[in-house]
Amino acid sequence: MTFATALGLSTGAWDGGEHTTERLGVYASILGRAAACNIDTQRDAERVAQWIDRVSAGDRDRSVRMILFAMGLEQHAESQRSGYSIETCTEIRDRYQALDLP
Repeated sequence: MTFATALGLSTGAWDGGEHTTERLGVYASILGRAAACNIDTQRDAERVAQWIDRVSAGDRDRSVRMILFAMGLEQHAESQRSGYSIETCTEIRDRYQALDLP
């Protein structure tokens, strides 16, 4: 059983449930850490939310993915602010600028 199916997420969505969930985690990690480094991530977070709308198969799928994204943003921002990140804000800025968003 994959992480996506354990959460009850559709595996028939646009690019597959597990792959979508992995991408969602990457976006939450980088955007959350970037926000903690005082980088304006609002526009890009909105792009990810729109992508979630496109790849979700129904309201339940969308709700779960939005919750995962919001929780991930918060968790990674807090890790960065608390010094638990292994990357500096300079490194985060570089990763953020190289991020290929949907």
